[in-house]
Amino acid sequence: TQDISFGIDQLVEIAVRALSTAVNDTFTALTCVDWLGDCLSRAAVAWEPSPVYRGKNGYVRVIAAQASYERLVQRAFEKIRQSARGMPAVMIRQLEALAQISDHTTDPERRSILLEQAAMIVRSARESVPEDADLQDVLRRYRVLVGDAELPLIQAVSTPELPGTA
Repeated sequence: TQDISFGIDQLVEIAVRALSTAVNDTFTALTCVDWLGDCLSRAAVAWEPSPVYRGKNGYVRVIAAQASYERLVQRAFEKIRQSARGMPAVMIRQLEALAQISDHTTDPERRSILLEQAAMIVRSARESVPEDADLQDVLRRYRVLVGDAELPLIQAVSTPELPGTA
């Protein structure tokens, strides 16, 4: 309730360490992604933080910098996406988390922020997932997220076909 950015950063740190070659604990990373999705689903509904905190007498006690919704989403997804290159299970779970958050999002600007993250995950998958069946699993999850009305977005995130993925 006080510093959502700190909690997000802790979960991301756990996930990134879990994805490291030294630890290689995909399930811990997936659990962290689930928690991040839950957290941001709640924030999607009512994230309008006030930077001013007042004491009981009404005087300003603290003025705190608050992360924007866009920054929260970036913090929650970017480092994990970067660490999960070539890992379709993590990519799919991130897309599922984005879908969960999107289900709670009514603001078109916030939905756009989520779709940008999804597009980056798809680009990363196209560049780093050599197995076509795995790549198709990622793309199927992306299609569920964007819905039929937004299928042209898939074209926007396309990259040149990798050898053996046609």
